[in-house]
Amino acid sequence: MIDFDEFRIMTDGFIKKLDTSIGYVIKEKEETKLDYDLIEKLTGLVVKSSHYIGNQRFYLTPQFTQEQLIRYALRFYKSFGGKIYERALKTLLQIYPNIKLNVYDKELSKNSKRKNEFGHLEFTPFGRCASSYGNVTITVPLITDYNHKGNKKYSIASLYTLVHEIAHSLDIDYEGERDEILGKKIKNTRTVFSECTSIAFEYLLSQYLLSHTDINRNTIRESSIVINNSTRKDAVIVFSELLLAKEKEISGEINLNLIKKAMQEHHLTIQDVRSIAYNITQSPFPAFYQARYAIGRLVAPSIIKAYNNKGVQALEQYLNEITKGNLNAAASALNIDIRTDGMAKLVENMVEFESSIKENENSTER
Repeated sequence: MIDFDEFRIMTDGFIKKLDTSIGYVIKEKEETKLDYDLIEKLTGLVVKSSHYIGNQRFYLTPQFTQEQLIRYALRFYKSFGGKIYERALKTLLQIYPNIKLNVYDKELSKNSKRKNEFGHLEFTPFGRCASSYGNVTITVPLITDYNHKGNKKYSIASLYTLVHEIAHSLDIDYEGERDEILGKKIKNTRTVFSECTSIAFEYLLSQYLLSHTDINRNTIRESSIVINNSTRKDAVIVFSELLLAKEKEISGEINLNLIKKAMQEHHLTIQDVRSIAYNITQSPFPAFYQARYAIGRLVAPSIIKAYNNKGVQALEQYLNEITKGNLNAAASALNIDIRTDGMAKLVENMVEFESSIKENENSTER
């Protein structure tokens, strides 16, 4: 439970700034017209049912050349074979006429605002997949760990970024994203569920590396813990933003008592509140940017479970349906029935998967 008497950031000036910022959150809700009740429900499930995993030891990070990163990524995608490998390979080789893939040093993104013919930024400080009507730009900034006389080496985090961004190309409709599918706006479908596939493939990368490489096993396990903790943090932020926005809409302004009520009811830590405060008042991203990662945190374990139980066919079926925006059919491929016990199964699979990460973390290397 939070001791607000010790939480010095909650000054009168800050409360006023937070109240103003929540006003911007409400305005963004009104302008974007997403299903915020659904977003609140999904992020709330992550907050209620998942946990941070502690004891991170940050093992020595392996060093990769850019060629090695691409080789590892290709081997990983090749392990699925079929359409998944074909699509990933074509993405890397840029065989699709309407896809651009930029792999570059992160430092390049600091001074570049250049856009390509699709109107998408060519360099970004964080990995990104931008798409509009079938035209796709994937940016993959690599984190330089070592640079001696032009001999650059990159961290394992760069491998996860590369795999994550390539995975976005697996559920994008290259033939032209439709405005509407089965009465649903596909833009909204992708906004809410666009990170599910990529987060799942990051976890699957850990699974693959543990079984097929000699990379330090503890480093791989720590990578999964980082994903778990960062996506749970995203859920805490978005869920809390929605709670505070509701409180402001009802009460007219945010005050310390409302913050106490909203936070204490959900047993959030001081660090949670600090993250929320920073994100609302200082983050350059849109208010609900993290929602897609939080929802990916909820759905990804079910994607992984379907693959482990039924093989690559389940993955291909899921990708085929989610590309079209058919959420019910995509969930069915994962053995999830949205209309009945779907939410309960998503939570069950998430909790089970989180437990497996904890077990791996607690195992002893020999």
